[in-house]
Amino acid sequence: MENFPDVVELNVGGKMMTTLLSTLTKDPDSMLAAMFSGRHVISKDKDGRFFIDCDGHLFIHILNYLRFGSLPPTESILEVHEVAVYFNIQPLVESLERYHILQYRKRIAELKTQIDLPRYEKLKQEAIEKIYSSSARPHEGKTLHIVTDSNICRHGYDTSNFKNNCNVPVRDNINIYLTANYNITKEFKICLAHELSDLGFGIYSYVYNTAKPFKGNCLCGIQCHHIALLAHKIVSVHDEKYCVA
Repeated sequence: MENFPDVVELNVGGKMMTTLLSTLTKDPDSMLAAMFSGRHVISKDKDGRFFIDCDGHLFIHILNYLRFGSLPPTESILEVHEVAVYFNIQPLVESLERYHILQYRKRIAELKTQIDLPRYEKLKQEAIEKIYSSSARPHEGKTLHIVTDSNICRHGYDTSNFKNNCNVPVRDNINIYLTANYNITKEFKICLAHELSDLGFGIYSYVYNTAKPFKGNCLCGIQCHHIALLAHKIVSVHDEKYCVA
């Protein structure tokens, strides 16, 4: 059984810090309290500091919560939440989960249980490859147009050139055209918009639908799903939309 001093020297992922033993054991149900209870042996660095294998810049927010009850800045919420979950500091976890960004990610995780994941991953990869091949720059807006119909309309006309019938309400953006021969739900589009935004293809995104007639003899309307990935906010768009960022 190891005895710890009242003042504990730590090496957290290479970042040196000092705190009180009472701070580390403040939450009795946490992993930290168990680690510093004396029942476990903790590795030390060459200078005798207790080593914790964690990002020190994030761990300081854990210590500040245990010391003062303070929460991390908004831009660090996601990363600190993961660390708080790992160390099982439930009061901090619950406080962070009130933030919109975590509520939103929880909602996305729920939506992904409602979609066909193999088809989703395949379409996502195709979208990424086509965005890259378009040579679009990061600051340029991009709109994905997804058509779910086959190439032959109900009157027997070839509808494969749907690009010419798909109008875009966003100016100066890159248009990416995809075809999926299965039902595209709102949940499917929201998840795709979220992940593509997370990958850096847009900061703001929204999804919407249009139905456009084909040129020539056929007036069939084709259902087209759109995902706009923008580097800036827009004031308004036409058609039904669902903002996801």
